[in-house]
Amino acid sequence: MVVVDADRQARMATEAALVRRFEPDYRVVTADSATAGLAALEGLASDGEGVALIAADLGLPDMDTLVFLEQAHELYRGASRVLLLAMDRHHTRIPLTQLAILQRATALGRIDFLGRERVGHA
Repeated sequence: MVVVDADRQARMATEAALVRRFEPDYRVVTADSATAGLAALEGLASDGEGVALIAADLGLPDMDTLVFLEQAHELYRGASRVLLLAMDRHHTRIPLTQLAILQRATALGRIDFLGRERVGHA
């Protein structure tokens, strides 16, 4: 499993949740940017490692997250792609500014699931 998120705290929380749920069956690899995430995926591919899940935060600073997920999918066609979103503290609202991106991602088939990240404000 590969998690890509520039927000250190969110990345660590996602990693911890995945480790609690899936280790020892799966290893969790993290990266703090799309570039580092693609490098990690390329390294895993060259080592013959499988990847079951690729999760990326919507707000990656160095590359459009949907482009990252598309490139990651080229390396690992069988991996599920998760788009991580920051939601309110109740996990009930997606910011309206992100709806167009979500519509594009689902329409183009670039994500398989949505994941939530908690933010401190309502």
